[in-house]
Amino acid sequence: MSSSDSFSPRSGFVYGIAAYSLWGLVPIYFNELKSVPPFELLAYRVFFSVVLMLAILTGIRRWGDLRNLFRNALTTRRMLLSTVLISINWFTFLYGVLSNQILQTSLGYFIAPLVNIALGIVIFSERLRWMQWLAILLAGMGVGFRILIAGEVPWIALTLAFSFSLYGMVRKKAAVDGILGLTVETLLLMPLALLFLGWVAWRGPTAITHSTTWVTWMIILSGAITAAPLILYAQAVRRLPYSTIGFLQYLSPSVTFVLAVFVFHEPFPEELRIGFGLIWAGLLVYSIDAIRSRPRASGRSTRNPLPNLPGASVRPGSS
Repeated sequence: MSSSDSFSPRSGFVYGIAAYSLWGLVPIYFNELKSVPPFELLAYRVFFSVVLMLAILTGIRRWGDLRNLFRNALTTRRMLLSTVLISINWFTFLYGVLSNQILQTSLGYFIAPLVNIALGIVIFSERLRWMQWLAILLAGMGVGFRILIAGEVPWIALTLAFSFSLYGMVRKKAAVDGILGLTVETLLLMPLALLFLGWVAWRGPTAITHSTTWVTWMIILSGAITAAPLILYAQAVRRLPYSTIGFLQYLSPSVTFVLAVFVFHEPFPEELRIGFGLIWAGLLVYSIDAIRSRPRASGRSTRNPLPNLPGASVRPGSS
């Protein structure tokens, strides 16, 4: 495959669909780990992700790229910011799944595409079409209705939506591919993870040493479960317009929604249906607008416009 083919929109769609499908199914995996406290599980995810990513980096001989990345101050700062954002997202998602609030995690990722539009206004001073404004208004009404009726802010959903939208924006600005990016993010989190796991071990039994063999292996494999969709996502976000990424985000929460209602049998009362309905209406308006405006954008290049790191070999097809 040529370099231009590997950066084509077609490959971006393949990466994006694969990433969001895996994310949608992840609650099934972590629902089996309810016996593990969320912070401890997050620390294990970081630790085993680092082990996996360093093994991959060694196998494809990219230690030089890692050194070059840390020599670039701007990219390092961007990766530090993306690390903070993804760690917030990871913990919030784990908390939602382990506390039987999978519907809220689904709601968060339904809101995320519309948060992308809002961030485009605030950060990039983008001008919106009237249908985009209507989409944001409907989504805001959906969240507002949930707050008004339920009497509580859906903080899990809002935290997931904003943290992940901001994460995608930062990663799009950082000229780092999926494998290298996730390696850096987990390496930056590794000291905190080790300190926390050491504190847990000092206080008493740890989940990995005092669980069934099945749970222990699931904890160990959490690194692979964490790494795979993020690598695919990082590859997709560098190949596709950000609006297209927002459109693909529908897949993950749709799968999660089906799991929450029909597999885990979470309650779905009328007030929640109305809130979801308003947000879905906003997404429908957004989708119609995206389809209508696509011919005007068809001539734009979707190839990543950002320069590679000085001296680094960014391999778009390596993941």
